[in-house]
Amino acid sequence: MKRAVVSGAAAGIGAATAEHLTDNGYQVVGIDLRGDVAVRGDVSDPAVWQRALELCDGEVDALVSNAYTVAVKALDLTTPSE
Repeated sequence: MKRAVVSGAAAGIGAATAEHLTDNGYQVVGIDLRGDVAVRGDVSDPAVWQRALELCDGEVDALVSNAYTVAVKALDLTTPSE
């Protein structure tokens, strides 16, 4: 069975992508900060990726990097890390 990791998998495009992959024979490991996913956590945390890799038995055939955050503020108030 092919394995996929999808970040931002709890809702929207990430959830639809995870569903599509599942419907097409993939074992999907979803990552998100909330929702019904296999790995709950922040994608900036290496431990989250390690757990996802463990759930895929160390083999990943597809990676969908879909996690994002939105901050609405003036550009001059935005830090480089944002």
